[in-house]
Amino acid sequence: MGETSGTVLNVLYIIYLLTVICYILIIYADILKRWILPETPAWILFLITFVLLIYGSICNIKNVVSLFSLLFIFILFLFFITFLVYGDPYIDVRYLFPIGSSGGWNILKSTSDSMISFIGFETLLIYFAFIKQSKTISALKGVFLAVLFVTIFLTYIVILSTVMLSPEEIKITPEPVLYILSAMEIRILSRLDLIFLSFWGLIVFTTIISYTFSASMGISKLIHIKHKFAVILSGAFVLIVSIIFYYMEITLLDKWLKHLSLIFGIIIPILLLLITIIFKREAATYEKN
Repeated sequence: MGETSGTVLNVLYIIYLLTVICYILIIYADILKRWILPETPAWILFLITFVLLIYGSICNIKNVVSLFSLLFIFILFLFFITFLVYGDPYIDVRYLFPIGSSGGWNILKSTSDSMISFIGFETLLIYFAFIKQSKTISALKGVFLAVLFVTIFLTYIVILSTVMLSPEEIKITPEPVLYILSAMEIRILSRLDLIFLSFWGLIVFTTIISYTFSASMGISKLIHIKHKFAVILSGAFVLIVSIIFYYMEITLLDKWLKHLSLIFGIIIPILLLLITIIFKREAATYEKN
């Protein structure tokens, strides 16, 4: 691509990654304030997250992967907690039907609203560089299984919310899963919504670390500083911007991210792939000649 265009692309990706971190922090802090900590100032939640962000991202890639492998276990607890809902007598499977009644084109157009839920896979462009055999089938199989697992989990959550809430109720419920769990109690556990949020916070934490580590690595390469200083710089930027946008308008960041995730998560990687294929063919033709 050339040095100049490559540098510009790196800067754009760094800005995108930092924007995603800000969005995740704002959304999670907002949920925590409404469900668990209504009296706690938002800036304290952001400050705590800032400390965790620095602590988790300042290490090397091996430590990050080890941490992710450990915290992956908690996703299974989320499955277990939400699976308890299926014993509720108010479940109505008829809410799932008619499937596809809106038409294929309307379903395709609405995928832009769900793009934010799938953000994170674009970081594979960065982490693939650390895999010793990134082009082997086993590496690609691992990526495919990761994408498949997340897709199944999100589909499971959507189905759970749909069968428990009527079409009218689900339109006015901001966090359907938490709302459903808050109304449920079993003999040994109560307030399942708080337990779910505790485990979900660990998953959010891994996402924040992943993006911070990627953005910090880009910053360290761009301005030639050590990784730990890049992490602190990224964290300070995220802390300030998150607090500003939290008190301004969250929906503004949400609208930006819908378009940015489509551009940086799908369009640019496809263009880079096409450019790579074209240049490889030209190089092969030149060598033959």
